[in-house]
Amino acid sequence: MYNLIDSIVDGGVPWNCFQTVPDEGLSAEAPEWQQTSYQIWYRNPDTVIANILANPEFANDFDPAPYVHINSDENWAWRHATQIYEDDKDDCVDGAMIVPIILGADKTTVSVATGHVKYHPLYLSIGNVTNSARQAHRNAVIPIGFPAIPKSDRKYDNDSDFCIFKKRLYHTSISAILQSLKPGMTNPVIRKCPDGHFCCIIYDLAAFIADYPEQVYVSGIVSGWCGRCQGIFSNLDGLSASDWHSQHIDQLLRNEYGGEGHTLWDNFGIDEHVKPFTESCFKDSLVEWCIEYLTIEHGEARANEILDDIDRRLAVVPAFPGLRRFPHGRRFKQWTGDDSKALMKVFLPAVADYLPEDMMKCLTSFLDSLTLMKHVSKQSSHPWKPSTITAKFLKHRIQILLTNQQLDKLMSQHQHTTPFDAENEDVGPTDSGCSLADVKLAKTRERGYPWYLEELGPHINQPNLEYLMRRFLQEQLDQSDNSSTSSMYDIDINSLPEIPLTINVFHSAVAVYFAPSDPCGIRGMRCERICSTPSWYGQEHRDCVLVSLNEDTPGFLGMSIARYEWRIYPCALVHWYNNHRERPDARTGLWMVKPADWDPEHQQRDPSLAVIHLDALVRGVHLIPVYGSEPVPIRLEFHQSLEVYKLFYVNKYADHHANEILF
Repeated sequence: MYNLIDSIVDGGVPWNCFQTVPDEGLSAEAPEWQQTSYQIWYRNPDTVIANILANPEFANDFDPAPYVHINSDENWAWRHATQIYEDDKDDCVDGAMIVPIILGADKTTVSVATGHVKYHPLYLSIGNVTNSARQAHRNAVIPIGFPAIPKSDRKYDNDSDFCIFKKRLYHTSISAILQSLKPGMTNPVIRKCPDGHFCCIIYDLAAFIADYPEQVYVSGIVSGWCGRCQGIFSNLDGLSASDWHSQHIDQLLRNEYGGEGHTLWDNFGIDEHVKPFTESCFKDSLVEWCIEYLTIEHGEARANEILDDIDRRLAVVPAFPGLRRFPHGRRFKQWTGDDSKALMKVFLPAVADYLPEDMMKCLTSFLDSLTLMKHVSKQSSHPWKPSTITAKFLKHRIQILLTNQQLDKLMSQHQHTTPFDAENEDVGPTDSGCSLADVKLAKTRERGYPWYLEELGPHINQPNLEYLMRRFLQEQLDQSDNSSTSSMYDIDINSLPEIPLTINVFHSAVAVYFAPSDPCGIRGMRCERICSTPSWYGQEHRDCVLVSLNEDTPGFLGMSIARYEWRIYPCALVHWYNNHRERPDARTGLWMVKPADWDPEHQQRDPSLAVIHLDALVRGVHLIPVYGSEPVPIRLEFHQSLEVYKLFYVNKYADHHANEILF
C-alpha cells in the first residue's frame, strides 16, 4: 500500500536531509551541543513553488501582476517589481512575473514520545495566491523545512554562547534550505502557471510571518526591542521613517559599532553575533485574569469550586458544526493557540454568573474586537495555518516527514478524483453554488417510518402532526405567511386540505450560504449539516436553526429560533423559541431565547410546534444554556442541555457568518 501511495506523482516533493559539521579544533571539554552534528530536513523550495504555480485550482485566485493601491504606502509588491525592473542591467527581467515568497515559522510541541518534544517547522507560500485561497487550500501553504533545535544541560539555559549558537544554526539552516531559489532571484526561470500557460518568473523574498519570539530569532534584535523600528519601549513617540529597521541601516550600524562591546546591544537593540539569513488576541492571559479575580474575590478553596463548575459548564455546551467541544473543561494537556480561540467562542456564558458586569463587558468588547479583526482578515489576514502537519508523530523525524508526504499525495489524489460532497462533512468551505443561502434535504430518506401522515404522527410521538401538516399545506396553497406562532389551532381540521400521498422522513439537511471570510473557502461559500436524528453517537440529537420571519428587518429581530424536530419533504416540523428580552443581554452582549409554550384548552405546557417551508430555514444556530446561580449537575451530558435548561444565549461567536447576520 505504501508503495502505491509513493507512486502518486501529484503532491510529491521529496524530503531531503543535510547534516551540520562541528567546528574543527574543539577541545574535549567543549560542551556536547558544540560537538553534535545536527540533521536539518527540508524540501526543495523551488520545486514546492513550481507545484503551487502549476496547480489549476488556483486559476481564479491568482494575481500575475502586483496590485496597486492608489494613495497608499502599502504597495510593496509594486515597488519591488519596479525596483527589480529598474535595477536590471541586461534587460533579462522585461515581462517577467514577480513571485513574492512568504515564509513563516513557529516552534511547536508535538509529542513527548518522540524524544525531542519541540520542532521548528518552516512554511512557504507565494504572494500571487489570494488570502482566501491560501486559508482554504492545504497546498497553498506548505512546510519546507525543520531547522534543528539544539538541546543542552540546564546550566546552559542562560549561557550567551549557547544562545548565539542556536541563532546561528537557525539562520545558516534556513539559508541552506533556500539556496535553490537564489538563481531565480537574479535571472528569470520558466514555470507553468495555474491557467496552463508558461511564464518567466523572478523570485523575491517578501515577508517572514512569525510571533515575537520568532521575530527576535529572525531579525537578530535583542529581546524586548521592537522588530519594526529602532525605538526603545520607554520612548516610542516622534519616530520617523528613518527609524524603521532595514537591512541597509542595520548593516551600517554593524559596520560602525561592531566589536565595541555592548554598544549595538544596549543602544540599538541589535545582536551583532547573529547574521540574518536574508543577508545571504484570545490569549490565555484573559482566562488567567478571570482565575486570578476569582481567587482574590473568593479565596482559593471557593475559587477552585467555581472553576470546577465553569469546567462542567464548558463540558455541557451543546454540540455545533465547526465548534470544538471541551468534555473536560479547560483541563487538558498540550494547550495551543487554536485551543484558546475555540474556548473563547463558548467562554462568556460559562463565566457570566461569576464575574462582575464590568469584567464581562471587557471580555465582550475584546471578543467583539477579535471578531471584527477576523472579518477584516478576509482581505488582509496572514496565511499561516499549518494544516499540512497533521500526521501522528511516530518515533523518528524521518517517519514524520514521510508520513506527511504520503498524506500530501493522498490528499492531492483525492482532490483530483473526488468531488466535494457536502453530506460527508458537518461543516466546511465549498466551491459549489453561488446563492446567498440554500437548504437542501439529504439525498436518502430514512427507513422504518410509516408512509402515511395519520400513522406518522403517533409513531414519532407528535399527535398534532396531521393538523400541522394540513394547516401548512393550506397556507402554501393560499400563499400566506406560515411563520406565525399565534392562533395555531383556531381552524377546524375538517376544513383543511387532506394529504393522501406518502410521506418521506429525512434526518438531516445541508445548508449552503454565502459568507465571505477566510474559513469559508475560495468562493466564500460555507456548508453545514443540520441534524434531527433519534440516534447520534447513541444519543438523540436535534439541532437548532435560524428561521427568516421578516426579510425587511435586519439582524436577529427579523429572525426566530426553532429547534429542528422532524423533516418532511419539503418542509420541517419545528419547536419555536421566543426572545427573552427586546435587546441583547447587557452582561454578555448576546441575545437570549426560551422555548415557546402554547396553552391549548387543556392548559398543558407543550412545545409550540409548527410546520414551515424549507425555504424559510437560513442556517444552523448555536445555543448555550444560561446556567444561572446553581452548579451544573455532575451527571449532565452535553446532549441533554437543550432539554434541561429553559433559557439560552444565542452564540454569535460560533462563526463569522453568525456574527454578521445576527448582530
